[in-house]
Amino acid sequence: MRRFAFKWDGTQSLKSALLVPFYKVAMQLHVADPALPTVLTFWRVDGTWLEVYSVMHDIAERSEVGVLTFAMVPNEPKDQDVTIDMGRNPFVPVAVKKLVVKDEDVRAESGVRFVSEEGKVVTVASNAFPCTLAVEGVRDDVQGIFNTAYEIDKYEVVPF
Repeated sequence: MRRFAFKWDGTQSLKSALLVPFYKVAMQLHVADPALPTVLTFWRVDGTWLEVYSVMHDIAERSEVGVLTFAMVPNEPKDQDVTIDMGRNPFVPVAVKKLVVKDEDVRAESGVRFVSEEGKVVTVASNAFPCTLAVEGVRDDVQGIFNTAYEIDKYEVVPF
């Protein structure tokens, strides 16, 4: 079985990095379809920025799967198209889970789900359109923004 894991080069565990509360989410949008984010940046309460985007991997002829890449951004992002304030209080994740796509011979970490103490959920996954992201719980007013590569119930939700 071919396995495609999240990409993360940080100094702490990815789970620890994802559990840092955030107060804004900024998005770079696709040039051809401005409803689709290509990059998300979480503005975190510790004064850092965590970026996420999808990288495509060929799994068969004319078939690919998106896997999330995470990176710390050294400076405040300036080139974002949309910034969403999470409200009066930051979003404080108390749980974070992987969304895994399983196929006959492929296992790919294609999404992440954040859950707050209040039960609010933010989901980020590879979108059906290559190299874009499906986002739920941040900008739900935009039609089509949560269009995952596979039906959401086909993802296995697993702990880190």
